[in-house]
Amino acid sequence: MYHDPLPFHDGNKRVYAELVDDSLHIHVGDCMIRMLPLSELPDHIRTKLAMIHAWNWQKDGQYIGAWSPVFDFPFLPEYPEAFKDIGWRFSVCEYVLVLPEKVLEELRGEVSRG
Repeated sequence: MYHDPLPFHDGNKRVYAELVDDSLHIHVGDCMIRMLPLSELPDHIRTKLAMIHAWNWQKDGQYIGAWSPVFDFPFLPEYPEAFKDIGWRFSVCEYVLVLPEKVLEELRGEVSRG
């Protein structure tokens, strides 16, 4: 199933991403999924994933927010507000990344990185 990026705060988008084997499948919009090997992730995405992996997303053996719609930010008292600008994890291999439109355009090949 394809998930289009959804608007979020400060002009950013909530972007669905899934870890499949040794690559990250990022749903970048326009019905396009970029499949990037983990070794080739852009630094800003690699950094966001590292921060997401550093937090324990489980409570009582369940992923926080797994019960809510995929793109909802799981507002819970124990949930660090800082992740609202980074992203979150809602299963073993599924994430929501918070990315600006410019990054999505780059991932779709619409603008140059220079």
